[in-house]
Amino acid sequence: MSKDNSKKETKEEETQEKLFQYDRYGFLLEKELPQDRTKDELKSVKNEVNNADKWNEMMNNWEKFATKKKNILKKRIRKGIPGPFRGKAWFKITESDSLREKMKKKGGEDFYQKLLEKQNEKANMVIERDIDRTFPKHEHYREGSEQKRLSRVLRAWSVYNETVGYCQGMAFSALHSFFLWKKKMHFGHL
Repeated sequence: MSKDNSKKETKEEETQEKLFQYDRYGFLLEKELPQDRTKDELKSVKNEVNNADKWNEMMNNWEKFATKKKNILKKRIRKGIPGPFRGKAWFKITESDSLREKMKKKGGEDFYQKLLEKQNEKANMVIERDIDRTFPKHEHYREGSEQKRLSRVLRAWSVYNETVGYCQGMAFSALHSFFLWKKKMHFGHL
């Protein structure tokens, strides 16, 4: 294929991509959306708004719901955690505070940075192959700095947990927490 054809195809792909839209989670959508899909999304958003007061109360009284009102907590989680509460809820559900303390005790405040300085070459090769295949239609994780950030978390994990290292597809688990938290908060959740 000539350079001119290659450039032309790239330009066409870029133009085509601009015609696409992203959903509220950042995933690339097809050009034409079925009408019922849009209605379902609107219904979902309305439900989240209606449940916000309940979730606000639960977040402010987490210990009570986590210990004495577990059935209510489970029921509401199964119905879906409203977007504005997802990060905090998962942080509490996964007991991130205790995970963080455990890691600080093990390696100090800069534990994550120390892990990044070490290398697991075998895992690094698999991670690099896997990164491009992880959510290739997501606006933030298709390329660039967000992929590098994901790569760093996976590399640190492969050094931290040498027994497991890196397993193909682990990037999807890491990205779930990326959607919820910033930077290092998700490292301990793999």
